[in-house]
Amino acid sequence: MTTFLIAHIVIGLIGVMASYAVLMGLLKKRLSLAFLKTAGFAAFLAYITSWVTGGYYYVLRYGPVVKPIIKDGGSPWAHAFFMEAKEHIFLFMPVLAFVLWVLFVAAGARIEKDARFKSAIIALASLVTALGIYVALSGVVISGAH
Repeated sequence: MTTFLIAHIVIGLIGVMASYAVLMGLLKKRLSLAFLKTAGFAAFLAYITSWVTGGYYYVLRYGPVVKPIIKDGGSPWAHAFFMEAKEHIFLFMPVLAFVLWVLFVAAGARIEKDARFKSAIIALASLVTALGIYVALSGVVISGAH
């Protein structure tokens, strides 16, 4: 079971790094669509894989064993706030990363030519990166609560 937790953490962090790479790639003066497509797909793949491994761990270990310990311990707020938020935010992460990747594939040329469109894509990439960082840090808080 520990293997699934470790995979969830490592692969999730790879997703955050890939999301950050996408954001940095978008902020460059000269876009590399090949890089954005690759990093965008890596983020999507990492988030979906982390989603599956984390879900498996949650259903079999966290929910029945760890969650009651945290809720009955000295830091029940850790689950009440951080884990509840993490659970709901993480549902959207693979979807948002997929949308970014599809935009790179389907509308890559427009990103280079249309400043308003590029700004919207940067906002979405910033959101995905910020949410990824929040989810990762929430995991750290939860881990320290039990």
